[in-house]
Amino acid sequence: MKYDYDINLQADSSLSHILRRIKPNSKVLEFGPAKGYMTQILADQLHCSVYCVELDEEAAKHAAVFSKQMIVGDLDAMRWATELQDSAPFDYIIFADVLEHLKYPDKVLIAATSMLDTEGVLFTSIPNMAHSAVLLDLLQGNYTYRRLGLLDNTHLRFYTKKSIKELLENSGLSPIEWVTTKMMPEQTELETNYEYVPEYIANYIRDREEAHVYQYITVSRKSSESAVTPTSTSGKWGYSRYMQLFWGSPYLEQQSIKLSIDSMRGNKIYRAHLPQEAAGQNIRIDPTNFPAFIEVKSMILLDLQNNVLHEWSEEDLQASLHAVHQLRQVHYSKSRHSLWVADGDDPHWELYLPQVSVEDLILEVHMHSTALDSTIVRNIISILEERKQQDERIKAVESEREQLLIELQDFKLKVLALLNSRFWKWTQWFRPKTRKLFSKEVDQE
Repeated sequence: MKYDYDINLQADSSLSHILRRIKPNSKVLEFGPAKGYMTQILADQLHCSVYCVELDEEAAKHAAVFSKQMIVGDLDAMRWATELQDSAPFDYIIFADVLEHLKYPDKVLIAATSMLDTEGVLFTSIPNMAHSAVLLDLLQGNYTYRRLGLLDNTHLRFYTKKSIKELLENSGLSPIEWVTTKMMPEQTELETNYEYVPEYIANYIRDREEAHVYQYITVSRKSSESAVTPTSTSGKWGYSRYMQLFWGSPYLEQQSIKLSIDSMRGNKIYRAHLPQEAAGQNIRIDPTNFPAFIEVKSMILLDLQNNVLHEWSEEDLQASLHAVHQLRQVHYSKSRHSLWVADGDDPHWELYLPQVSVEDLILEVHMHSTALDSTIVRNIISILEERKQQDERIKAVESEREQLLIELQDFKLKVLALLNSRFWKWTQWFRPKTRKLFSKEVDQE
């Protein structure tokens, strides 16, 4: 099956977001269940009564095992609306990655909304056509349909946040929550990158609100019953590139600060305000949230009056920044700064902050970062590994050379000791040629 896969309820996926919002023992109408990967969780774990409408007859047989009623048919044909009349109303109605496949999504959504309970909730998850990956691909002259993803070859409709909102409102729904899953362009199935376009274009595309939104998940109620102000919940990826600092134990999002990295090549002094409790312990520093080449020029700990409390020297930075994840140090004799390669989207160091007696702290980081394509990162890592192996071989050869020199010196001392011995002197007249050969060493003694 094209859309058959397992669901991790703790993951940042559209289906897990929906399932986490459904109360146990509810009455659910699920459109497009495929083989029932979501239906099974609803029935077995949440003990819900699930009613389904599925186009694929073979898939419907699998999902029917977990559903109270299975209707096989085309949603656009609307036969399901008649067959489900006696089963309505529903506490929850789910359109998970379905509406973009329909000819008449508005017609289907209006009919489904009429079956929603007064306090019921309708979920949709829809891919975002305004994702940077699509725009970057278009700028390179590409628009290739894929088996899955943003340009799924069975999609009939394409949506942005604005058009999703219009669709919901025209169907008598008001979104009370917007949830997003996010992904950088190079992580999507399109595998494109901001470096493929000029920097000023990349900056404009990347700084949009929708730049990295892969899917929009909406939680909606009937318009007449909804008086709640819509809220937004972001997924893993932020709207822009950033560095992040954590304090406390364990490291938690609510005890962290994000500082925006605005351009492809960020050369900037970042000032992070930290609480007094961060002093005297390790903090976590995520220098970027993308693969990059990083040059740390300086770090200074200040108070609110900009008085210097502690300053890390160039040598200190080399030793004090402890790479924990996805960071590799680059040793380059011609640079006096600390050089690193971040080989993923979650690189971080740990840095110990000295104990100081002020209430509020400022950590000033002077850092230059250059975003790298994942292929370039792999090549750099390969070079670093090769260089590391060469350094190890050189150290082994030098160690062997040192050992040979020690053995040679030891041999010379033994020879000199022999030349100065009584035995050697008593037998000199037997060895005139030998005496001539070693006379210089004896004279030196």
